[in-house]
Amino acid sequence: MLMRFTLLALPPMILLWAGKPVWVVLTYAVAGAAFMPLLAGLLLYMNGLRDWLGPLRNRSLGNLALLATLVLFSVLLINKLLSM
Repeated sequence: MLMRFTLLALPPMILLWAGKPVWVVLTYAVAGAAFMPLLAGLLLYMNGLRDWLGPLRNRSLGNLALLATLVLFSVLLINKLLSM
C-alpha cells in the first residue's frame, strides 16, 4: 500500500529534477494541498454525526486533530495559490 503512494510522488519529482514543465509540478502541489482540507472537512462532518456512528463518533481530541489539519492545509493551499 505504501508503495502505491510512493509511486504517486515519482512523476512530479522526475519532472522537477529534469527541469521540464514546472507548471505540472505546481499543479500537482496545488491539487494535493486542495485535497487535504477537503478530506479533513468531510471527515470532521461525517465522523461527528451521531446518526451514522452513534457511540463511535469522534471525540474532542479527534475533532481537534482534524480541525488542525483543516486549518494547516487550508493555509498551505492559500499560500500556494498566492505564490503562483
